[in-house]
Amino acid sequence: MYKYVFAALLPVIIAGCSSSEKPTFDIAAQQEKEQEAAKKGEVLPEPASLYFVGSNDSQDYDPEWDDTQKTNQQKLFIANGDHEVTLFTDHLECTDPMGLNMESLGTKSMTMPRSEKVTLNVSFHANSFAAGGASCVNTFTFNVDEGKSYTVNHKFSLEDGLCTVSVFDDEAKSEIDVFARKGPYLCTPEDLNEDNAAQRIELNAGRF
Repeated sequence: MYKYVFAALLPVIIAGCSSSEKPTFDIAAQQEKEQEAAKKGEVLPEPASLYFVGSNDSQDYDPEWDDTQKTNQQKLFIANGDHEVTLFTDHLECTDPMGLNMESLGTKSMTMPRSEKVTLNVSFHANSFAAGGASCVNTFTFNVDEGKSYTVNHKFSLEDGLCTVSVFDDEAKSEIDVFARKGPYLCTPEDLNEDNAAQRIELNAGRF
């Protein structure tokens, strides 16, 4: 289990990488692209898909949830407005951040660009007064298999002041290994070494 502390650097990092500077990964366009390829009879590897859920001290993600429970939690993840998600297709150095329009996702799973890896940045800033403006940014990579579905669980614990990211294989209903990247918007190829793999990544949440 990895723990990184970088709260003091976070304001500088966010200021230098605001969402307005990032192109947007068009989720709907990606899904249409997949459908058009199928209509043309193109034989392509089936892409992986993702769901996103948020957890807290009172309710953690349960991999036994059925599709309705999971999609309802994804709707809350989107509606709360606490999270911003960035996608990278450059898995080695994360030089191509693309913002995700989560509202367009709704209750659907997200079709990912075809790759053996997924690299995401989940930026969390608690909007509720009770959470005291807690913030953290998790950048991580995980391996995916063709046609499989995964769930990204981002948990903020007010009790211990930690943000935790874990990724579940929906079919196996179990956590898979994730690779913590060097910093919020900083990746190196060495981050992907097997000795850097862990089932969960924990960060101390700052308050701003």
